[in-house]
Amino acid sequence: MAVSKWGRCPWSYEFEKEKIYPEDLEKFKPISGPFAVFECIGTCGEYIIIKSGDNTFRVKPEIFRELTEPKYKIGDTVKIKDMYATILFIEWHNEKTEHYYYITVNGKRKSRRYFESELSFYSVVSC
Repeated sequence: MAVSKWGRCPWSYEFEKEKIYPEDLEKFKPISGPFAVFECIGTCGEYIIIKSGDNTFRVKPEIFRELTEPKYKIGDTVKIKDMYATILFIEWHNEKTEHYYYITVNGKRKSRRYFESELSFYSVVSC
């Protein structure tokens, strides 16, 4: 498995617990919805190390489904309409085959999802 690849890890807590490193299982469970997007950042024995924001997990490579790299990353500041927001979480839309994002504005999470076409990079212009 190549490092710096992006993907998702669809798995079943009921049937595939052994595919998550035992010490990571409980913290992975709430973050790992079937559409959550992770970056592969390394390997550890028979596991790959994946990352979502500040959270890292060890999973078996067979559950990693490679995707394109998202345009925005968790923690990026983006502009939406006349607001500035921070990327909180990234997921994958199977039908549209594209990433979508959950954001916070002024520290408050927005409930709707945003697609890349609705966001733009926040850039600081300096003299």
